Amino acid sequence: MWVFDLLTSGENDETCVIGLPRGFFGRAKERLDSLRPIPDTGAAKAGLMPNFEKHNYNYSEWTKGRFSEVVTVSGPGTLIFLAGVGAEDENGTIGAILYPGDVLGQCRYAFDKIKRTLARHRATVADIVKIVTYVTDIRSAGNYFKCLAEALGDAPRPAHTFVNINQLAHPGMLVEIDVTAIVNREPV
Repeated sequence: MWVFDLLTSGENDETCVIGLPRGFFGRAKERLDSLRPIPDTGAAKAGLMPNFEKHNYNYSEWTKGRFSEVVTVSGPGTLIFLAGVGAEDENGTIGAILYPGDVLGQCRYAFDKIKRTLARHRATVADIVKIVTYVTDIRSAGNYFKCLAEALGDAPRPAHTFVNINQLAHPGMLVEIDVTAIVNREPV
């Protein structure tokens, strides 16, 4: 089953599927008019997705009210979405980065946090299906991929995207890793 987000623009009250140009469906607009966006209440709507539940988690005080560190979607399996994980000091103040100037140290610490967070949801690195990694210096790729190989060990390699960007959330942060995992269990 595919689910598409539908939007209504202010221009001519046109409904369109995200990612497709307006007018793409032509005469299908009449069929789409009956569909309305469903507000996110944190749980699936009973009539549309009765077998799915969504839960948001925060473990670090400084993240509360800013973003969810983990989101799980449960149904036949549980999807686990980890927000970008870096070398932020879990017990420090906002923006305190461990291993300054050391991409390998920051990466190892990030994967340590990832493993501990996954374990809280009864998952391991073997359950990871997608990783997106952001670095501030492409020259760190060798150290990052060394760290990745250490972290994953013999686990199957997930889909992976590696992106070089100008800056991360906090000064001194050199690497940030987004992880998506899936387990065939109920959420914790």
